[in-house]
Amino acid sequence: MRNHLLGVYFSDTELFSNLELTQFYYDRLSSDAGNTLPDYLGIADFTAHWPQVEQQALAGVIGRYRTLHDLAGLLEGMRALYADEEALRALLTALTEEALRYARDVKSRMGRGGRAAQAEGEEIEGSKEEESIGDEAELEDS
Repeated sequence: MRNHLLGVYFSDTELFSNLELTQFYYDRLSSDAGNTLPDYLGIADFTAHWPQVEQQALAGVIGRYRTLHDLAGLLEGMRALYADEEALRALLTALTEEALRYARDVKSRMGRGGRAAQAEGEEIEGSKEEESIGDEAELEDS
């Protein structure tokens, strides 16, 4: 078995699950075969139906997404990156440092109880709710 890349998408939401995609393919392939599937399916069976399956899968998306149309260029760039160990090491090191810096920044904001970050205009998830719960507890104690 080999994997084949049919589409790459960038999104702020889950576009479709593997189960949904499988169901869309099953429906499309079985309708062509008179509601039964052949014993063997080749890559041509999948690539021939991809435009309809992709359209059906993306029709239900709630959120923003972008489709990468230059798959060959993406694969060529990935192969070049992975073939150059020095460039790959530099990229992974930079990504690791950026992730650690982000984690430290978030941790330091949370360490201030969220109040300093809110004063700076940033919203920390759950902080307003926690404040109101704390205020209600104080009222009940008095």
